[in-house]
Amino acid sequence: MSETERKRRGGLREHFAVLGTAEPGRRFLTYHEWRASRVRQRWIRTLYLTLSLLLVPVGILMLVTPGPGLLVLGIALGLVAQASRRWACWLDASENWCRRRIRRNRPG
Repeated sequence: MSETERKRRGGLREHFAVLGTAEPGRRFLTYHEWRASRVRQRWIRTLYLTLSLLLVPVGILMLVTPGPGLLVLGIALGLVAQASRRWACWLDASENWCRRRIRRNRPG
């Protein structure tokens, strides 16, 4: 793989930078659009979607068995969001909902 291809696809740090610098409430949609502009092959998007949809039940299963269920579920939903605009919007709405609940329940 050439250096320009590697830069175009972005390393893991670049992925986290896009997620971290995006405004809350549009974080996953921004990431979805950034990722869609870099991955043009339909089979790669299908592969990511398939793998992430396989990880979702594994994460749910790990919630009731020993293992990092929330971590696996979060990663799986993030992977789904990069392949599906609808899931990205849903995750943004979920993030806003969680932030409101945390602010409301914060003491002081």
